[in-house]
Amino acid sequence: MGIFIYLPASAGQVSHLEYLTSLSIEELMKIKVSSTGFFDMSHQKAPGTIWLLSNQDIENSSAMNMSDLLNFYIPGIHIGNNVRYGSLIASRGIAMPNNSSTLFLLDGQGINAGVGVGVNSGLKLPLLGDIDRLEIINGPCSIVHGSGAINGFVNIIPKTGSDYPGYFINTDYGFIEKLIKTEIGYGYSYGQRKDFFIYAGGARAQGFEADIAAGTKNRSNKLDVYGMNEPNYKWALYWRHNLLKLDMVFQKEIYDNNSYETSLAESSISRQTSFIVHPEIELDFSQYESLALSLPFEFFDTGVNYNNLNRKQDEGSSEFHIETKSVFKTTRLKNQKIALGSLIGLRHFKAGSYFFSENPVSPGTTVNADWAELGIFFEDIYRITPEWTLSAGLRYDLITYNSASSPNPKSGIQSDNAQDKDLAPANEDILTPRIATSYEINRANIIKFSYQEGFHYPNLKYFEYTQNIGAELRPEKVTSYEINYHFDLKKYKAGFDFNLYYNIFCDSFLAKSRNNEAAVTSPSEKFDAYTNAPEEFAALGGELVIQYQPSQDTNLRFSYGYSRPRDHGDQGEQIIFIASRSGTSWTRYPDHIIKSDITQKFMNNRLILNLGFLYNSPVDTEDPKTREIVDHNRFILNLYAKYQISDNLSFKFTGQNLLQNDVPPVSNYTDQSWNGNTAIDKPLVYLGLTWKY
Repeated sequence: MGIFIYLPASAGQVSHLEYLTSLSIEELMKIKVSSTGFFDMSHQKAPGTIWLLSNQDIENSSAMNMSDLLNFYIPGIHIGNNVRYGSLIASRGIAMPNNSSTLFLLDGQGINAGVGVGVNSGLKLPLLGDIDRLEIINGPCSIVHGSGAINGFVNIIPKTGSDYPGYFINTDYGFIEKLIKTEIGYGYSYGQRKDFFIYAGGARAQGFEADIAAGTKNRSNKLDVYGMNEPNYKWALYWRHNLLKLDMVFQKEIYDNNSYETSLAESSISRQTSFIVHPEIELDFSQYESLALSLPFEFFDTGVNYNNLNRKQDEGSSEFHIETKSVFKTTRLKNQKIALGSLIGLRHFKAGSYFFSENPVSPGTTVNADWAELGIFFEDIYRITPEWTLSAGLRYDLITYNSASSPNPKSGIQSDNAQDKDLAPANEDILTPRIATSYEINRANIIKFSYQEGFHYPNLKYFEYTQNIGAELRPEKVTSYEINYHFDLKKYKAGFDFNLYYNIFCDSFLAKSRNNEAAVTSPSEKFDAYTNAPEEFAALGGELVIQYQPSQDTNLRFSYGYSRPRDHGDQGEQIIFIASRSGTSWTRYPDHIIKSDITQKFMNNRLILNLGFLYNSPVDTEDPKTREIVDHNRFILNLYAKYQISDNLSFKFTGQNLLQNDVPPVSNYTDQSWNGNTAIDKPLVYLGLTWKY
């Protein structure tokens, strides 16, 4: 097979690494996944479009972190940068203010922090050694994952001791930013479905002084970018014992956002510490019925370090999240699979407090709050004929905002008395349906259609930046229509995928500048304010994906994505936020994206080369200064090479942006495009060694 598994799929159990890497394209297409439903399904049957990246894809690529993997290898996804939040994920035209509209999962359980803005600094963390595979969907999937899966999701499947026995040591050195990274992992199996995998990794980078900021000379006296001022680290335990499964991850992220703020200011540094514990047990009552029970709990510390003329302090807050989830499954009825489930969750937020380190100097604009969550869901998969499958699902969610108050009267929250103002108890509920069907015309041709809805409750951050803590914010919603067609040309060892989508967004959260007439905050405020979009808007587009494997030693992949806004209506200043005034193109997302790479093996697989290419079309923004910088073609060329010195030891080289492209990726900039894109033109070079035994 080719080195990369870059195929639409759904989610489930993957076989051993040796077996997986020996599969052909046709065999890879039959791999089952479970991220889109409560039952394992092949990609032919699963709703929507899912992309699968295996461990071999990750290891033999030019990607150094999660952000690179999504940006260089996943169709329909674009990664930009933000002055405050770091990497921002945009999917199929939609670039929201932060990543809370994209859900990250660890083995099916959400890990987005409700206190903050989703997963941000962790996208740049170069610690990927505990990942078995990634499952990525571009569209919504709320009947399974609830709030947050509106702009797609990323499911991180960890390694197991059965599939990865023995140990490995991996080290990398980055010459430009002086990055030092080390990872160690060990897997062990002590019986059938009895194993564990332990992992530890750390990274630190000195950074470098930049004099170019996305086409603009750096006016700062000193600005070190691409730095990790303190060690970033991660340790994990993944344990399975018969019907019991336990995932534990502790992760500390401190990353420079490469922002340019004022002539004498240093960039802000985001920090987040996470401790995630996910126990789960699956009880089999018979060959037809089973019950899965889980009790995940999570701790998050989220903050920002400021070091400039206006602010020299650490601001932040903490969050504790716990939920209980149960899913009952039955296959007793002929040609039918039914799942019923529920969850109850609690979130506790505390401003100016950390779990894992000394409390921050200030709570900043964060608030204290307590929320309760309830979810009830149902899925029915019916095989009408051997070729024709129909699936339907329904989910009801309720969130109760029990309280919210600010401990800091200078937090910027607009109220009569910000220190004492409480959010009155309130409930928000939402019903999300899904219906999908697939038809296998023959073994080489499959067509499917899906109608899905997604939603996202406002995170705590959204309430902080409103005119009043109690300001009403409705959940943002999306309605998605998607058609997928796949066919194989077995004679030529090629596979083709065509995806068409039409997504309608309602009540989207928009950050409106204080300079806008419709701004929610008063003119004296120094930050933007969140509110719901007054009108619906839509995204129309599609993807073409080609994979060609002429031999076991050669694999070529190509994807083209197109997206444009539709039915945006007359929304005044709002449309500047997402699309041009004419509504013909996006202002925060390239209309055309091309991704391609070729992998070639030499010398009986001792030498592996991967050459990757990324193209983003020019973006016509409304701001003349920004347009001057981003209204150009963006080309990125990457190279990866690995040489197997012995059976256990390998040497690798990674080069990114070898053409020194200086056009920054368009994104949700706070103001100017160079914010978050300092020294974007620098080529990055890494050397590494890996020992496996």
